[in-house]
Amino acid sequence: MSISYILVLFLTQMAVGMVVTVALLPPKLVDARFFGSGGFWSALFTGIGLFVRRQSVFHLSEIFGGSPVSPESGGWTWIGFLVFFGLCVFLWLRMRFRAISPSRLELLLIAVIGLAAVVLDSLQFRAALPPAWAQNILLPVNFVTTSLLLGGFLAGMMFGHHYL
Repeated sequence: MSISYILVLFLTQMAVGMVVTVALLPPKLVDARFFGSGGFWSALFTGIGLFVRRQSVFHLSEIFGGSPVSPESGGWTWIGFLVFFGLCVFLWLRMRFRAISPSRLELLLIAVIGLAAVVLDSLQFRAALPPAWAQNILLPVNFVTTSLLLGGFLAGMMFGHHYL
């Protein structure tokens, strides 16, 4: 696995975790600009991750089957992150120009789509070794918890600095 793919995983998981954390905040008690900045940073991180993913050819090691991770081989993952990116841009533009708090349903929808993309991304790393059922459960849990930890800390830091 190349260092650039580790960067892609880091950026996309951090962006999804940040949106999940922001979605858990009460929209009526938090300034709408904070939701806009969360959408901006999530869109930026996801966009950079997708760009690097598109421009590089990632080859997984032989234990994962050796297939390149590209938009062609991970089509649903690519679509999931593109939809997540588009919704984050929409959230950012909406908060930037309308400045009304988003609904909790809207935030949860963006978070669920991002988590689905992270789970689909994790399934590309299943080793071709038994037991397959454990990998199908533990690997997505690993990716989701990593996403929540990275994004949670970043969103918490942004939330604290937002009120200073």
